[in-house]
Formats: sequence, C-alpha cells, structure tokens
Amino acid sequence: VDEVEQVIPHTLISSKTTVASHRTEVLANISTLCQNASQIILSDADLSDRAFNYIRSLTGNCSQHIIRNDYQPAKGTKLFNYNTPETWLDALMEKLGNGEKILIPTDSQQAKSAWGAQTLESLIKEVYSNLKVLRIDSETIVNPEHEAYQAIEHLDSLISQYDVVIYTPVLGTGVSIDLKGHFDSVFSINQGTQSENSTRQFIARLREGVDRHCYFKAIGCNFLGGGETSDYEVHRSQKAQVKQNLTNLGKLEKSPLDFDGNHCKAYAQYIANHNLSLSAYRENVLEGLRREGYQITTVEDIDDETRKDFRDMMKETRNVNYDNLTSAIAQTETPTDKELTALESKQELTDTQRHQLRKGKMEKRYGVEAD
Repeated sequence: VDEVEQVIPHTLISSKTTVASHRTEVLANISTLCQNASQIILSDADLSDRAFNYIRSLTGNCSQHIIRNDYQPAKGTKLFNYNTPETWLDALMEKLGNGEKILIPTDSQQAKSAWGAQTLESLIKEVYSNLKVLRIDSETIVNPEHEAYQAIEHLDSLISQYDVVIYTPVLGTGVSIDLKGHFDSVFSINQGTQSENSTRQFIARLREGVDRHCYFKAIGCNFLGGGETSDYEVHRSQKAQVKQNLTNLGKLEKSPLDFDGNHCKAYAQYIANHNLSLSAYRENVLEGLRREGYQITTVEDIDDETRKDFRDMMKETRNVNYDNLTSAIAQTETPTDKELTALESKQELTDTQRHQLRKGKMEKRYGVEAD
C-alpha cells in the first residue's frame, strides 16, 4: 500500500467520493484482504503509528518489521517563509518581472477565493500579458476545450511549454513533476485546506531542488467533524455526520461505539490528528519541512500601505472573475430534466456544460429561475 497515510484517511473519512457511498463494503473488503494476505507492505514518507497499528490490527496482530529510509531529497533546499500573502505576492511579481519561470501550487481553486488559482491566473495574465500561463485544477483537466485537458497523462511535456503553471490539489498523491531546468522557483500559497503532511508533499511535486517561496496560513480552515482534537472527543461528538460515520463503521464491529474497535478507533484518531495539525497549521508545516532538511528563512513583511494595495487588487480581480462566472451561468440555457441528468453523469465538461449544470441544479433546488 503506497502512500498509506493518504489511503487510510481516504477510506475512513472522505465524504465526496464513491468510497463514501460504499464505505462499509470497502472496509469489509480491506479487512478480508489483510486477514488473508501472506505479506503486507506499507510505504509512506510520513508513516505513523496510527497507520501501522490500524493495518496490523486488521490482520490479527501479525509480526512486523520496519525499514527506515533516512534519505532526504529536499536537504539543503532553500525555503522562504512569508507571514502574509501580500508579501508573498510582492515577491512573486518581482520574480515574474525579472523573467523567471514560476510553478505555483495553491490549495484554493474556486472563483470566489481571493487567493485561489483562478484569481492568481487572471492577475498574472493582466499584469504580464506576454507570459504563457497554465492553470491545472479539477475543472480544467476534464475540460476538452482547455489546454490542461488530461494534463496528468503528459504533465512534464505540457508544462514545459509555459512560463507560469498554477496547480491545485488535483495534482495529488502519486503525481511527480520530473521536469528539470525549466522552473526557476516554486511559489506556493496555502490557506490550510489540506493536512500538514499533504501540504508538505504538495509543494514538493517538482522534484528539482529549486527555491521554495511559501505562505502558510497560521490556522487552517478545513476542520473535520466539530473540530475535535482528541480521539476521545471525536467518539463523543454531537455532530450528525461524525455520529453517523461511527455508527456505520460500528457495523463491522461488536458495538457501534466500541472504543477499542479497529475502524472506529482509526477514524477517531485520524480526525483528531487532522484537526490538531490545522490548529497550528503554519507551525506544524514548517516544523515538518525542517525535519525534511529545508533551509528556512522568514521574510520581513512589506509595509502596511503596500499590503493593502495588493489585498485590494486581489479582491478586485476576484470580484470581476466571480461576476463573470455568475453572469455566464445566468445567460446560459437552462437544461431540461433529461439534459440535467445527462450532465450530472458526465465525467468531462466544457465551461458551457458546467454552467448549464450549475444553473439546472440551482433552479431545481430552489424552484426559481436563475437570472
């Protein structure tokens, strides 16, 4: 099981995937596989006791061996830490003005995000119209009319054609950028929508040891359940989703709330650890990066007036993008019920189809025309 620290939370916690609809069956199959396997190999750069003990418990406590790899591919890589996103943006614009080619990982994608991929793309194109900019996110890679369509299948050759490449967590576990000698630096902005270990892997997709320039929000924003930070609190959570998940997991065990149950216990531990890491997001990410060998330097903030100018500029760009999106949705043709059903089942959507889908779903949900 490669990247086991991503696989286990995905099977236990994910809420917007096919696994979430069949979690009990999936976990039953995993238990059966573990009980009948002659050997299980777990691999992860951040392998924890949580993952190790969970898988071992599913086997009936088999014998185990640990192989430790002390190699640090990032050792010596310079990382510049920015305490404000405006200071980060100021440095990014300076580098672009100097003609550098930049890779930009951002954990925000939506048009309504002031520091998301779409806003950054629009701003860079407006200020530096001569640059070729590519945005890779969950929408563009499944849009047959976009340059990033099916980007993962030919990632290195594609991005080598651009001066600036912006990507979101759609380039997740298992994706590696092995392109050498093209990008001068990596500028990453992170609002805390991912766990701290996912964030560290996120900024390391480019395997080349070029400088990293990073902003990490002090406290993350994607807490799970009710934000509980201990497995004890998770088990006693009053959040409906948490209670339901524990009940469903309990179907595989003696009691729905058996504290010693394998699946329930692992679920609570991963929820609590995720929330705990986000409660001091910047501190935890930076500490993890230091352990990986990065040489970290904190950059002094720019003055308040300049920060305000950058902040206003990003908000204005965001507002224009969002207004354009809502206008496009309102002006698109409302799909029939049959067309809406077909759109909902499609894996690939053009911008026009995506707008139709959103308009159709809104009108169906609220019973009014979206104008």
